[in-house]
Amino acid sequence: MSTPSPEEWAQMDTLAKVAAWAGLAGSIGDLSTPLGSFLRLLGSDGKDHPRVLAALAEADYVKLVNTWVLKIPAPNPSDPAIDQAPTPMQLGQVGLLGKTCRTMCSSTAVAPGPAASSSKRRIKLSAVINQDDDYDVDILDESTVANAYAKYTKRIGAFPRPEEELSQEQLTGLHSLFKSGRAPYVDMAVWGPYHHRLQRKRRLKGVRLNQYGEIQTLELTGPSDFEAWRECYAVFKVGAIMFEEITPARLDAYEKHIRNYHERYGRGCWALIYQADVRARLENSERLRRVGKDEHDMAVPTTLILDLRFWHAELEEPALLVLAKSTKMEKIVGDDAPVESLKQAAPLDGRVAQGGGANKRKQLGLREHRVGDDGNLTHNRRGASLCSGFQQGQCLERDRWGNCVRDGHSKHQCAKCLAEDHGAAVCPSSGPKMPRTFKGKGKGGGGRKGGKAKSS
Repeated sequence: MSTPSPEEWAQMDTLAKVAAWAGLAGSIGDLSTPLGSFLRLLGSDGKDHPRVLAALAEADYVKLVNTWVLKIPAPNPSDPAIDQAPTPMQLGQVGLLGKTCRTMCSSTAVAPGPAASSSKRRIKLSAVINQDDDYDVDILDESTVANAYAKYTKRIGAFPRPEEELSQEQLTGLHSLFKSGRAPYVDMAVWGPYHHRLQRKRRLKGVRLNQYGEIQTLELTGPSDFEAWRECYAVFKVGAIMFEEITPARLDAYEKHIRNYHERYGRGCWALIYQADVRARLENSERLRRVGKDEHDMAVPTTLILDLRFWHAELEEPALLVLAKSTKMEKIVGDDAPVESLKQAAPLDGRVAQGGGANKRKQLGLREHRVGDDGNLTHNRRGASLCSGFQQGQCLERDRWGNCVRDGHSKHQCAKCLAEDHGAAVCPSSGPKMPRTFKGKGKGGGGRKGGKAKSS
């Protein structure tokens, strides 16, 4: 069974019994077995009540699980034990152990039985999936949520990071979306990391009083830049993998597709990029399905990427017109996918923006050129810091988004030429070059009839 029976719930009064139900094999005193090893990591003899583990914050529990290493006896008894990483199935078992303990001790947990069905909680999809969808559904039970996390852990080999986890409400909305056969679209104005914090923001910003003193509902805006979009998309990726609807490779390919456009056209065109993204996921995916080019959600990201005509009409041509100053952004961007104004959005590092050249360049999406005392770059052209360890060949690991695994945000790029395959210590380049800029024609400029500069 995927969830304990009422009799099993009643008998689970120790960690050892919950662990045994979750499938951890071995004995408590044998540190070479998964059960004994993990209880030793918890500092428990197995007799503790599940509420003790439930009191541990979920993020701290995930960090603890990621440090778990099994000690396997060496073939030669005189040799030290061999360290062995847990298998995906064992990670799923300890994940189920933690989820079950939290479920047992949660104040919102519904006891199993016929009486629970009459008071089952429901949610509106407009609160988690799409502001325009007023359909409401029954919330998923805890066992389904635990199974979804177990499937993700089995497939990926680790728990999702805290900022990528889905709430029970988000899992319910996504499950309903996939089962309904509609386009796999989530509105990133109401979808994102730390769902309960986002819901508070929605309650505070989603209403206002009009001139008649009446409460008026406001439309929430989408992410203000690519980094905010990527954080929302990361939560969707985890959910799609949990329900086995879209493969990780296809999900990563679509994220890279949007990132490439962001790097090509810059932050100043983000409103246009996000509008194209929304229309692709919401409208074009439905159209492709109707014409028979896409039969399943699994293929949606790849099919959207390959629709070159769509991206040329919705993004590439309009972006070029804006960058060439042939038209204004507000004439091209509609009101179907509004984003938070860059002037009102808080900076990514949480500091108050000051007036000045550097901040103005960043808002306009211009390329940056920041160097240190040694003459090498400290940041790339988009303002992201460069990893110092990578420059000397001492830090070589990066995550799926190209960020350094040590700090989670700096980039592994050369501080001289910004290449990703070597650091500054072995770079043949003499030093960084100033980025190219575009000069307008006029007196003293690059025009043929420009006037001569006056001598001072």
